[in-house]
Amino acid sequence: MALLLSMGAGLSALPAWASDASICGVWATSHGEAYIRIYRFHGLFDGISLPSASASVAMARARHQPIILSGFAAAPDHPGVYRYGRIFDPRNGQHFQGRLTLESQDRLKVYGYLGFSWLGGSTQWRRVASRSCSLPEEKGSSDRG
Repeated sequence: MALLLSMGAGLSALPAWASDASICGVWATSHGEAYIRIYRFHGLFDGISLPSASASVAMARARHQPIILSGFAAAPDHPGVYRYGRIFDPRNGQHFQGRLTLESQDRLKVYGYLGFSWLGGSTQWRRVASRSCSLPEEKGSSDRG
């Protein structure tokens, strides 16, 4: 019983941002060489490469920018964790299974792996703009990317 109470106390000690965690927005990759706009599509989270931090998703699609993240679901039992998605690496054309972890409001851990979750690697992204999940320029569009 004491163990259950201490576990409950640990959950209530989560930072305030974790209870309303959202990975939506524009993120700079680890070395700032690319920008990714993460948005919600049919309850899942996708991310498209942007030509600049201020570019819209419509502009990225017009320039045929790749979808970098697709199909990530929020883990209801772990606030700030998003899993079961795929990560695309445009440098080598390879797809990975992935997990995203919001470590703070402006830091995202991106973990990709092949086959086994212990067989992979991670990087840190930094939020640079917008926390909005909506895509106002995309109203009525059913195109994922």
